[in-house]
Amino acid sequence: MTEWYIARGVSIADLAVALRDSRLRWIYAERAEGVALTLHEAWLAGQVSLDRWIHGRAFGAELELAWWQKENSIETRAIVVKGDKPQGIKWEILPTEGWEAQSLQEKLLVGERDPNAPAEHPQWSTVRIPHYLEYPVDGRAQRVALVEQLYWQRGIVVASRLVEIKEAAYG
Repeated sequence: MTEWYIARGVSIADLAVALRDSRLRWIYAERAEGVALTLHEAWLAGQVSLDRWIHGRAFGAELELAWWQKENSIETRAIVVKGDKPQGIKWEILPTEGWEAQSLQEKLLVGERDPNAPAEHPQWSTVRIPHYLEYPVDGRAQRVALVEQLYWQRGIVVASRLVEIKEAAYG
């Protein structure tokens, strides 16, 4: 059963602890200079200070951890499919009565594969302003999809959970 948690007034240090959860595989994050969509390990190794990222979603099949900067603090949400809630944050249960989970959906990402990219650094990306957004997939992938799960209440989408990035199942 999926469990939902929320926390307000989270410190950057506590968020950093939660982001080290081994169930997280990818990161989508936004800051003034641009957007990142990358593998979790690569992002943690090369990230700039967390306070520069105004919003982010770290995700994998068993957990999504999202955060937003609100004035002088951070709000976080954890969607736990398997295991315990992430460490480092004092969580409250988010009420989800009446929410219905939709089946997982693949959403095709726009972009193109660079056949000239070196094998050790495959390139699948889309043009963004001011720079490219690289997709963290094998460079041989023909199409790339973001897998997402929507949650509904009385016919209205109330939340979504990012699950994975993968080679798209269709052409």
